[in-house]
Amino acid sequence: MKRMLFQPNLTRGAPVAAVNAVFAIEAEKWRLQFRCSACANGLADGGCLMRWPNDHLQSPTFEAVSADGVPRFCKAFETLDG
Repeated sequence: MKRMLFQPNLTRGAPVAAVNAVFAIEAEKWRLQFRCSACANGLADGGCLMRWPNDHLQSPTFEAVSADGVPRFCKAFETLDG
């Protein structure tokens, strides 16, 4: 499996919690838009037009990677800003 570019700290042994903490800081610093509320594919009921499982993207906290190191970003994200 090809290593994702945003996962180098995981492959160097950094704990998932540390990677997620750094992501939270960077997301706030750069005002990253990655949640369903900022996506053109979001539906009024909170679902996803692309049927992407999005419970984790709507929770109050977001983890960039899951406990087992799998990226949690939506593959269908499309900004509303155009």
